[in-house]
Amino acid sequence: MRREAVAALDGHPELAPYAVLWRPGGPAAADSGRDPERFVGTLAAVVEVLGAVALADRVRPGAGAAGIGKMLDAAWRVDATATAEVLDAIGRAHPDKAVAKAARKALFEYRSARSQPPH
Repeated sequence: MRREAVAALDGHPELAPYAVLWRPGGPAAADSGRDPERFVGTLAAVVEVLGAVALADRVRPGAGAAGIGKMLDAAWRVDATATAEVLDAIGRAHPDKAVAKAARKALFEYRSARSQPPH
């Protein structure tokens, strides 16, 4: 029953990231595939429900070492209120220095892009 209830939320635009939290194994970077918006949404749900420190368990280089860097590079382009919070949390709390540095760089890019006046 629980499995069906969680699966039913997968298509919901606002609740899908939360559904990932209750799947066996929980969320990981691989859950978001190559979709930066889903990546940010899923990790924002992790921060909201489990706290920023829980991101370290969800963003693992083992889930694709090169992929995490690419995903963080794409994530800063996501125009969502949670983007800065997610990138900041990864940059502060992640134990892998390369991942933390990539998140801090992405956060810098995010903030820089939003401080530029529109053309």
